Amino acid sequence: MFTMFHKTTALIVATLLAACGSGPSESEYLAVCLKEGQTRVNQAITKQMGVDRDAYCKCAAKEVQTTVSPEGRRWMMFNMENKKEEARALQAKFSDKEQQGLMAAALQVFGKCAPGAR
Repeated sequence: MFTMFHKTTALIVATLLAACGSGPSESEYLAVCLKEGQTRVNQAITKQMGVDRDAYCKCAAKEVQTTVSPEGRRWMMFNMENKKEEARALQAKFSDKEQQGLMAAALQVFGKCAPGAR
């Protein structure tokens, strides 16, 4: 017999498990993207390309939620965080078709979020 406490606990656990399986959130992606933009190399690149990094990251964080798989978002974040081993290990699990789809999605996001890039 389930009490209200048991039902509430089960609901919370189910919600947390569902969130864990959905990959990085929009806010997590945004934070990593903005942090990556603080490096001197990225600052120079975005300045040279004429891209507003904050606007780009906000747009990209929203777009990747619908265009990139959860594992693809994880891979993108590992790369932005310079976690090369984790990125390689995850990428090794992708089929050629998945890798091509991820690259196509990344280019689509860049094209939409940095339309004025030179």
